[in-house]
Amino acid sequence: MSIDDYFVLNCISPKSRGDASEEHANVNDISDYSVFWDSYFKSGLEEFIDCVDYDINMVLFSLLKEKVSVYSDLVEPCCQSGILGCYLASELRDSRYFGFDKNPIAVQKAKARSEKNGLSQDIFIEIDKAEYYCKHEAVVGRFIANRLRFKPHYNIDDDAMDFLSRASENVILIQPSQVGWLKETVREYDQAFKRHGYRSFRVDSLSFSSPATGSVYFLMEAHK
Repeated sequence: MSIDDYFVLNCISPKSRGDASEEHANVNDISDYSVFWDSYFKSGLEEFIDCVDYDINMVLFSLLKEKVSVYSDLVEPCCQSGILGCYLASELRDSRYFGFDKNPIAVQKAKARSEKNGLSQDIFIEIDKAEYYCKHEAVVGRFIANRLRFKPHYNIDDDAMDFLSRASENVILIQPSQVGWLKETVREYDQAFKRHGYRSFRVDSLSFSSPATGSVYFLMEAHK
């Protein structure tokens, strides 16, 4: 299935920020962390952001799939509603994909999405990454190593880095950076991965500015 057909099947179509509903707009005003994520998934804000970032996702999803196609065992922490995970599981039939998220609403939506895409609902479970200790050939995903709110020029989540280090020797992620701080952000990630025992770190030369968030998205990979 082409990425275009996959997005059509999963109701991801080009939109602009002006198409946001009042419910979408109100989510960003929520300060309570758990309430924010419940509202984020209930409102469909995740899907809306992916619609606004439609053109970027066309490139990034395809690039990420190409990068991880050499691995036979993939895990995606913080899989959200399975938009990326179902694409990878559908395309990489010779690989074992497994995704999890601690938010029950996200996992419920991911399971429904997997059924819609002709996949087993068992590829998604509800669990916190702090409680997950299985080892996999590669970790894949989006926005896993960053905190919800940006620091001045980088937003690395130390707990997430600890998880990545114990989960796999190979990490391939799409990550955000504030515009104008990409070099500093990449340098901080490089140092963080080296502190956790990864010997090689690289960032894909392509970078994309998100119409939805205003951030720059880039693809990075690290290997022990």
